[in-house]
Amino acid sequence: MKLRKSRKLISILLTLSFLACMLVPMAGVAGAATVYSTASTPTIKADNTISQDLGTVLVDWSYLEGAGKVHSVVIKLSSKYKFDWAAGQEPSAALVKDDDSVLGAAGTAFTVTGGEVVRLSDREFRLDLTTTAAAAGSDVQVAIYLPNVTAENDATGDVIADFTAISGQFTSDDVVVGKVSGGACTVTAGDSLTLTGAGTTGGAVEITVKEDVAGGVDLGTDTLKFKLPKGFAWDLTSFAITNVATGAAIPAATMDVDATASSGERTLCIDRFLLGGLGKTTFRIYADVTVDEEVANFGDVDVTISGKSNVSPSSINIGTYSDYGYTIEVDDPTEVKAGRNAEEIADITIKEDVAGSILNGRTIMMTLPDGCEWNAPAGINVKTDKGTLTTTFAPVAGEPNKAKGTVTNGAAKGTMTIDSAEIDVAVNFTGDITVEFSGSAGITETVTVAKAIAPVTASAVSSDIKIGIQNQSAGNITITEGEAEALINGQNLNLTAPAGVEWSKVPTVKVTSGDLEIGTVTRATVITNNDRLVIPIRAQSAVASTIEITDIVFTTDRTVPEGDVIVRIGGPAVDEAGITNRTTAASVVPANCITPAPGETKQSSTFVIGSTTYTIGGVEQTMDVAPYIKGDRTYMPLRYVAYAAGVSDANIMWNAADQSVVLIKGDRVVKLTIGNTNMLINGVTFTMDVAPEIVDPGRTMLPIRWVAQALGCNVDWDEATQTVTVN
Repeated sequence: MKLRKSRKLISILLTLSFLACMLVPMAGVAGAATVYSTASTPTIKADNTISQDLGTVLVDWSYLEGAGKVHSVVIKLSSKYKFDWAAGQEPSAALVKDDDSVLGAAGTAFTVTGGEVVRLSDREFRLDLTTTAAAAGSDVQVAIYLPNVTAENDATGDVIADFTAISGQFTSDDVVVGKVSGGACTVTAGDSLTLTGAGTTGGAVEITVKEDVAGGVDLGTDTLKFKLPKGFAWDLTSFAITNVATGAAIPAATMDVDATASSGERTLCIDRFLLGGLGKTTFRIYADVTVDEEVANFGDVDVTISGKSNVSPSSINIGTYSDYGYTIEVDDPTEVKAGRNAEEIADITIKEDVAGSILNGRTIMMTLPDGCEWNAPAGINVKTDKGTLTTTFAPVAGEPNKAKGTVTNGAAKGTMTIDSAEIDVAVNFTGDITVEFSGSAGITETVTVAKAIAPVTASAVSSDIKIGIQNQSAGNITITEGEAEALINGQNLNLTAPAGVEWSKVPTVKVTSGDLEIGTVTRATVITNNDRLVIPIRAQSAVASTIEITDIVFTTDRTVPEGDVIVRIGGPAVDEAGITNRTTAASVVPANCITPAPGETKQSSTFVIGSTTYTIGGVEQTMDVAPYIKGDRTYMPLRYVAYAAGVSDANIMWNAADQSVVLIKGDRVVKLTIGNTNMLINGVTFTMDVAPEIVDPGRTMLPIRWVAQALGCNVDWDEATQTVTVN
């Protein structure tokens, strides 16, 4: 019972408390918020001889009281900081935002009247602002500027401005208006130079000095000193110092070469006489270097930096000095099979002619021709034959025909050998295989390391066939191995007919020479029905063998174009490498179609970006959606892309289930999917740099160049008229 009474009492008290809160009146305009912030917090130097500007303080009033209201505040800097202003240089204030139309145009909400800034001491002043608007207003912002401040030499950390409210709507608060640095500068070198005995000319050596505060480069003589290694000297014939921001030369009265420094000296001394109104700045020194070949050492040319200023780093590299020399030797090129993985190339030996010719820490790139890729999951083996010269090569991600290594090299003359490296070779790559050297190590050479042999060759006798007719006889096909074991045991050799052409039955397939063994031949479907002939390899040959395919019968549909019926030979029995877009070992033409497919036309079409009017075969037509450019690629409605490429309506197929479209033209079947950059051409994947998309009102838009070229068309672009022409 007591517990129940206690709970009831608490409930009554909470209710009374809530009602009391409701009776309290809402805060009026007198409670309008005053918020301090800074537009910036500059870094200044701890130097009592330099006047510097602090950050601008922004005062935001959510509501500013009406005319005649005086707002006063005393602003005082923390110890070790002083105002150093002369007449006309004192702190000031300005209205920077007035969003209330009642107050009138910006700048009229208040005025800074005579005597508004009253100096109270070296560290503090009073600011008086008087509202002059006829009515109160909201969302007003005032900027208070704090120029011409000095900092004691031992000042550190944040610079604090203490705001003490005197009257009006100012409030009291502390605001960070700056940060103090001891004053420093950062030095960097320009592009790395390659120095020879002739040295440099035309101010080729660039040294950039960036101050972190105004006066980061101290005043006085020898404020910066740049010392070259022995055997090198400064040439001041083309000496200059420029302001990087403006590009203008900095006058000698402000900053110049030390009077004691001249051409032929190892040390370049810079004097700074005046800040010269530069403020915090970045400047660049231009000079040249001469070389004493009897004294100078090959290798990096490092400049040591010192002087009165606080500077980092303590040294920079302006380039290298060397009469670079190297020799590349290659063993006899090896013979490799096209279509195979891990084929070994000839050893490559790289020798330095002079110690340091191949620089430590630099890179070497080895590039194979298109169709060849490095097979090096664990890296490419490199042996050090002399000295310490070596590197570790690994394939470049996304570019398998490139391998990159970083050189490790000591002071001694070195020799290294790229030993037993292995590559993958595309099935359709034949002839010399080269390695092109490049990279920052300075090796630029192209050498031949192997020769690729075609795994098979093929021939056929062509006979005429017609479209839309079944069981038409074609010519015989002969496939010959390039060498023994060219066809891989346990894998299939595939003969793929073009789209619309079917192997009507399994032809007669037999080995007519050599000892190759084949299994039961079958048919398979890739794009259209029974368009692939599959020949299993049961045992590899010890003697290069020949396969004869006779009694070939084709059935054609009405999409087959006039001209050669090309059968492509490939498959895992001949293509172990499987390099993208290079999977056909050989092609033959066992038939020739002598009637053109209906609906296939040859014409020229033009389209203008942003226009729904286009021409096809010289006749003006209208589209329901205009072409547009996105990501530097032209998009056009699906159906009009097809028309431009000569595809009939019957050969345009949209599948809503998987958001894909199939276009058939002659022996080409092209499939694209909305949002997918993969395009299938006769079952082979090609990667586009853009994807098809759907735009309102439900129109499928295709990248015209990719699709048109996939269908055998040429595309031209006229930038001036924004016109696409498809032929």
